[in-house]
Amino acid sequence: MNTDLHRQFSARGMTRRGMLLLPQMVAAEFVQECGKRNIRLLGYDVFRLLPGDRIQPIMDHGLDLSAELYSDLSQREGLALAAHLLLESLNEDVWFEMITD
Repeated sequence: MNTDLHRQFSARGMTRRGMLLLPQMVAAEFVQECGKRNIRLLGYDVFRLLPGDRIQPIMDHGLDLSAELYSDLSQREGLALAAHLLLESLNEDVWFEMITD
């Protein structure tokens, strides 16, 4: 995990159960910043906030760029895919945990 990058975005997200969670548009900016800083994005997990300190994973919308399926993608292609999928289909109130190398 790139702590400088996560620290930069921490004020624009929230911490739940020790994870920095970012809203959709901020997560998209995070992906762009990974490209600018040449930081490898490994993927992201998606969560719905529940009452109290609880969160619910939304497995269908997460992305694991370290999976064999994506092994042929360049760093630039992986970031483009992450940005596209992140912004494409989600219209509900979801939060993203960004995972970097």
